[in-house]
Amino acid sequence: LCEVTGAGVGGAKDRLAVRVLERVEEPEPSLRLTLVQALAKGGRDEQAVETATEVGVGLVLPWQSERCVSVWQGAKQAKGRQRWQATVLQAAKQARRTRVPAVDEVRDTRALIAWVAQTVQSGGVVLVLHEEARTPISTAMESMRLPAPGSAPLVLAVVVGPEGGISPEETAALETAGATTVRLGPHVMRTASAGPVALAVLAHASGLWE
Repeated sequence: LCEVTGAGVGGAKDRLAVRVLERVEEPEPSLRLTLVQALAKGGRDEQAVETATEVGVGLVLPWQSERCVSVWQGAKQAKGRQRWQATVLQAAKQARRTRVPAVDEVRDTRALIAWVAQTVQSGGVVLVLHEEARTPISTAMESMRLPAPGSAPLVLAVVVGPEGGISPEETAALETAGATTVRLGPHVMRTASAGPVALAVLAHASGLWE
């Protein structure tokens, strides 16, 4: 909490002088909510990233899956990542968050599989949202052990496919790498809403919202 004491500091019109009235230290959560979001057209992927930031996501990982209509190639990779970074920054300000989520570089399916394997080996959990899965997301965390106080947070990630869904080959490869395929409720959600809703369920189930 700050109080403005002056404007135009150093002759710059976009700078203010402030006096700190109160400082709050917020501990890092024990779980790092992560959204693996497939690229989507029409800004639906950015909508997912924005809402996920308001929910409490800590890491966003863009995914160039096989069925993505939107493609980041060449200079588009840097521009796309910058656009998502701007989205999470504005959403974090809106949500009054003390930490701004990180936006990782875009990964293709092969790179994502390697990331999933490494995450699971480190004790994290990766959940792939799929309408044909039998395991409900509400039970996916039952065997997960929360880290001891003071230790590094564990990754709890959800993988969301594009409009055309995740291909059977990608699903099988992700499961082989250690991911768990789960069902998010009785209805099929769009790529813009599936990730944030899943993260909200996990945030509540893990106690992050208490």
